[in-house]
Amino acid sequence: MHAAARAGLDVIGLTDHDTAQGWDEAAAAVAETGVSLLRGVEVSCMDRGVTLHLLAYLPDPESPGLEEAFEQARSSRTSRAQRIVELLGEDYPISWEDVLAQSEHAATIGRPHIADALVAAGAFPDRSAAFAGPLATGSPYYVGHWA
Repeated sequence: MHAAARAGLDVIGLTDHDTAQGWDEAAAAVAETGVSLLRGVEVSCMDRGVTLHLLAYLPDPESPGLEEAFEQARSSRTSRAQRIVELLGEDYPISWEDVLAQSEHAATIGRPHIADALVAAGAFPDRSAAFAGPLATGSPYYVGHWA
């Protein structure tokens, strides 16, 4: 919110992947910054084999259906990330604990956190190199996902 205020914005939309986790922190800064908050979520879903990321604005974060969809997405991403780390661990100095250390406040753990762990271990110079290498789609370490 402070960055939005410095940039001269009047309104900012907060749409994290499959979570409303950051809403309270952002809302707490509204009075201080003068920037209005539009609450939203990016909902991961799949239709006929096509992955979609739908933006939902002003959803009820306590909706049982929405919370169930969020939990399914988080669970799927966590399982996927754990499998990727298992595969990478055969050839790179990385463990699940290393990834967790890179995802301190994340609602969901994903490939960016794995890339950061690989960089922290000295296996790659930066996140982009990790994504161009073992985290690239089609690499032997790649694990598909539902959405």
